[in-house]
Amino acid sequence: MLAKKSMLYNNLFLTYSLVIICLIGGFDLYLINYVVSESKSNRISLGEQLGYNANELLKEIENSNKFIVSSMYYDYMLSNDIIYFLNNHSNDYLKNKLDSFSGSNHFTYNGVERFVASAFISNNKVENIIFLSEKLNEVRSFNHDNQIYIEKIENYDFFIFDNVNTLVESIRKKDDEMGLCKTVAGFSWEWKTKPNNKPKDDMEYYNTLVQNGEYDILIDGNHYIWNLTNYSWVTRQDSHNTIGCIHTTQGYDMNYVGVIFGKEIDYDFDTKSIVVNLDEYKDSKVKAGTDENTLKKLIMNTYTTILARGIKGCYVYACNPNMQKYLKEYIFPANDITMNNK
Repeated sequence: MLAKKSMLYNNLFLTYSLVIICLIGGFDLYLINYVVSESKSNRISLGEQLGYNANELLKEIENSNKFIVSSMYYDYMLSNDIIYFLNNHSNDYLKNKLDSFSGSNHFTYNGVERFVASAFISNNKVENIIFLSEKLNEVRSFNHDNQIYIEKIENYDFFIFDNVNTLVESIRKKDDEMGLCKTVAGFSWEWKTKPNNKPKDDMEYYNTLVQNGEYDILIDGNHYIWNLTNYSWVTRQDSHNTIGCIHTTQGYDMNYVGVIFGKEIDYDFDTKSIVVNLDEYKDSKVKAGTDENTLKKLIMNTYTTILARGIKGCYVYACNPNMQKYLKEYIFPANDITMNNK
């Protein structure tokens, strides 16, 4: 399913965040991982900055990312080399590199290693660059010393659901089986059930809300409740039943993640572009003091972030019909065949 996943990221967003994800033509998927420092507290601080005051960071990362991407687009030797790198085993790639270099008049070989080196130079916050080879099912990661680490990828489950409750129940089933499987959504619904104080880590508060008929999210007749706290939600008992948001998942990796694209994000087939409707975005705290363009980038960044939270798989549903139709062009449908033995 990896090819479909990489195609989705390319067509959805060119995003700017802790992890920048982009795909260029046949290059498959590469990720550029940004950090502020090795300090865990600083990483948490950066996550908060992305959520609430990311103007300068977005601008800095966007500029360096454009430089890195343009170097891919406009160098014929480089683009061919990266394609070959992603489609062949290391020994075959090295042999082709030597053959190409010996038969050329150039004094240097402008291949993937030079591309990686220039990417690190372009922004000193780049920690590593990762290529995902769909053909070989491999992760190939470069560090600052231009050392490469290769790891095989197990099958990744990436499906789109026609029914939101089937998605939610499928994630809950996975959570029962292996734990750390949660459903999250874009902030398209007000947090009406927000407690005055953080509830105990049990099911009492959630069960009370259900008994009283209180809920936050309504999708096609299905009722759901937002996370009851933003802190340590993933490990709470009630996370099995509630729906998380971007604020609950930053810094957490899960086994499976269910992602609900909310009403605030859609696709326009006439302009062939993602459309963000800020009237449908209900996170008042993020909205306050954030200009429209930055807010739209943050919303798109939200989805890129939560889509990447699942290590073993990601299930998707979109509230808006056009968005659902668009996503289906790039994600396998969840049905009895594709979901067999999953």
